[in-house]
Amino acid sequence: MSNNPFDFTKIFTQYNPTAMNEQMQQMFSQFNLPNVDMKAITESQQKNIDAVTAANRAAVDGMQELIQCQATILQEAMKEGASMLSNINVPNVPSEPAEFSQQQSKLVEETMQKALANAANLSDIVTKTQKETSQLLTQRFDAAMKELKDSVPAK
Repeated sequence: MSNNPFDFTKIFTQYNPTAMNEQMQQMFSQFNLPNVDMKAITESQQKNIDAVTAANRAAVDGMQELIQCQATILQEAMKEGASMLSNINVPNVPSEPAEFSQQQSKLVEETMQKALANAANLSDIVTKTQKETSQLLTQRFDAAMKELKDSVPAK
């Protein structure tokens, strides 16, 4: 394991969906209910656990991608800030106020464009992650509803 405080995989080290499923199977096996296929129920629950696990993995991957992107943005901003500060001492700073004002305006415009592009990139990462996780859960929900309908005997 790394010492990275943003390593969200540590959350899952004690999570064992197979053990959870085995405990559920043991619990349900104690009951003998007529017309209830306990094996089908436990298989369905295992699929639910697998879907939630996959969605959680996708969410963690998305968070890590988002944090990495934010760290990259911060590093670039720090480099650019240092570069701007070093340019202030350079003799090519214009002595004319109008020219200096134009350079500052251009710098502000470039900075705002970059900030908006970064915000859009971060937003895209979040949107992609939300779409992926919700798609995984929706697919499993739809399958679980079909399994439920198929398990009910027709009259």
